[in-house]
Order: sequence, then structure tokens, then C-alpha cells
Amino acid sequence: MRYLLTGSSGLLGSTFLTMSNHEVTCLSRAELDAGQGDRLPGIVAGHRPDAVINCAAHVQADQAEDDPAPAREANVQLPGRLAGICRDLQIPLVHFSSTGCYGNWKDGPYTEDDPLRPTTVHHTTKMEGERIVRETNADHLILRTGWLFGGRPEHKRNFVWQRLLEAADRATLTSDADQHGCPTLTDDVVAQTHHLLANGVRGTFNCVSAGAASRFDYVAKIVELFELPCRVVPGPAFARRAPVSPNETAVNHRLGSIGMDRMPDWVSALTRYRNEVCNWAEWKHLAGARGGSR
Repeated sequence: MRYLLTGSSGLLGSTFLTMSNHEVTCLSRAELDAGQGDRLPGIVAGHRPDAVINCAAHVQADQAEDDPAPAREANVQLPGRLAGICRDLQIPLVHFSSTGCYGNWKDGPYTEDDPLRPTTVHHTTKMEGERIVRETNADHLILRTGWLFGGRPEHKRNFVWQRLLEAADRATLTSDADQHGCPTLTDDVVAQTHHLLANGVRGTFNCVSAGAASRFDYVAKIVELFELPCRVVPGPAFARRAPVSPNETAVNHRLGSIGMDRMPDWVSALTRYRNEVCNWAEWKHLAGARGGSR
């Protein structure tokens, strides 16, 4: 299989590069630029892919509240162009969305049968991106994920590594006990995606780790697994511009119903990632310099 990948420098896209057993070609930012729209069909066709995997996205939720145009370009217009190209080439498009699109109207985890009622500009654009992909009638696989972790220290959105930097330098760390989600390892999303593509599965699915956690639970587990001498305490929500839903939890109902759910529970996924991180030179330096025990 030959995959054409967008967003290869991001947290999820870079994992596709490192984990894939298939031939992967990356589309550059210049090739995806809005000004290159007329050339994009020829560029994609020239790579002769068996599928396009779209990891490109605008993820700055606070920024999108004040300036929605970049979010609309990356999260709506680009997926629409890619879907149209894939339809014409008769190849599937894999597109990633967010469990944050469900909004804030339910106490328990969301399923794919629940309506989308996003509370932020960012999640509204993600919802519209899903819609435009489906409306093109392209052969598509849309996966709603959330609270992604993984990747290397240099990734700015590496949540675990950022918390390690904080916890290694403080006696106490405060974390939000009211916001809930499903911490999900990028490695598992990539493995699940490959499994679905190999089996010809199409449609829209939640794709998150099993189980839910508050930000406080999540951060406390990170500190516990890495055995850092830091006490994690519950505190107020982090002040931000975007009114992000306090409930981004979901379950993989549709994947389970077709016997295709391979996503592990979030604690076991975090433990596997801990084992990987403990072999990094960056972690060994941090642990040695800041008093970590590993």
C-alpha cells in the first residue's frame, strides 16, 4: 500500500511516519497551501497513492475564537478539496476529527449516534470538515479522537512531556478536576487506522482509548508512573478563550459493534508510553537533573 500523508510534522502525522509498514509520501505545507489549489489534484495524482491520510489541522482553539479563517482553511476547505480529489481518483480518504465536536450537553460518554453540538469555533470547523468530506461522496474513513498524547519532546503539543517538565521542577502541581476526556496514544490511533484500512472499513467512528479521566486524574497518573516527587492537587479550570466542553469523553460504539475496536484502556497505553520515554536521553537527563527516580 502507498499512502499520501498530510500534516506529517504534527503529533499524529509524525507517528504515521514512524509506525507505518507501508510506503508513505508526505505532502508539504507549500503543496497544501490554498494558493496551490489548482495544482493540488495533479500533485496528488502524481504520487499515485492507494489512500490519502489527512492529519493536517488547525488545532489552536483559543486562536480560532478571534481569527477563524485559518481554522476554516485547514479544517474545512482542505479536507473538502482532498475529498473531491480522492473521489475523482477513486481512492479512500482518512480524515481525523474530534470528540470535542459533541459539545456539552451530556453527562456520560458520547457515542457516534449522538448529535454534534460544538461549543467552540475550532470544533465547529471540525464538524463542518466532517460534513464536507461526507457530502463529496468520497470513499472516506472519519475518526473522532481526542486528548492525544505521544510523540517526541520537540512536539509542542506533547502533553505528557510538558507535564513532566512541570512536575520535575515543582513540589506541587495543580490540575483541573472538572474537565474529562479519554487520553489516547497516537500509536494506538495509527494501529487502529491501519487495521480499518486493511479491512476496507468506511464511515465515521469514535477512536479513543477505553475509559475516561479528568485532567487531574490524567496528570496524577503521569506523575505516579514516572515516580516524580511532586504532589498533584485538584484546582480550578485553566482560563482560556475558547469555551471548550468539560466533557469530551466518548466510547467506540461503532467499532465495537463491528468487532474492530483495538483501542486499549488509557492507563495501559500511558504505561507503554512511559516505558518508551524512559529510554530517551532527554528523560534520563531530566530525571538526573531534577531528582526523578528513573
